[in-house]
Amino acid sequence: MPKTNPFRVERFMTPHPHTIGMDQSLAKAHEMMRTHQIRHLPVLHGGKLVGLVSQRDLHLMETFGAIDQEKVTVEEAMTAEVYVVEPTTHLAEVARTMAEHRFGSCVVMIAGKVVGVFTMVDAARALSEVLTTGAPEAEVKDLALVVEPEVAARDVKVVAPEQKRAKAAARKPSARQPAAKKPTAEKAAAKRTAAKKPAPKKPAAKPRRTR
Repeated sequence: MPKTNPFRVERFMTPHPHTIGMDQSLAKAHEMMRTHQIRHLPVLHGGKLVGLVSQRDLHLMETFGAIDQEKVTVEEAMTAEVYVVEPTTHLAEVARTMAEHRFGSCVVMIAGKVVGVFTMVDAARALSEVLTTGAPEAEVKDLALVVEPEVAARDVKVVAPEQKRAKAAARKPSARQPAAKKPTAEKAAAKRTAAKKPAPKKPAAKPRRTR
């Protein structure tokens, strides 16, 4: 009997997420995010998913100038292209796609119904668990890319204290070269005497005779 993969997105997603209608105001979206301490809201219209609005989307709208948040709708701020996955999707696949396309979240759906969201916060929680359980290195790297994109340029490794001390010692500047010896008193006096001597005068030019 095949072994069930424990690292499915359904295990780490936030289930039963709050949603908002596309015709709701930005003020309502702000209120929901503050009340429930969330940063992503799936946007529905007629019970169907039509987009996703994030806290970043709301802040971006505010940079366009003074807007009436009671009149501007979520539809104007939302992202229409949403990354959607099924609950059984492998966690590594979700993390890899989110990192590649710089998605801040994905929506988990079953038969057209929203059942969860998976965000960077969920990815951080998943990363903590897979590190504890000794998951494959590839799994760890995929999650690390979501939590911190800069990790893409380096490996995820555990450095022993001895290695850290060795690296710190290697970074220390090398010993300074000994300072040059100062000139002796005799040499200094000779230089001063030479500086005081006037420069030799050039012989005066002889006058030319006229015929």
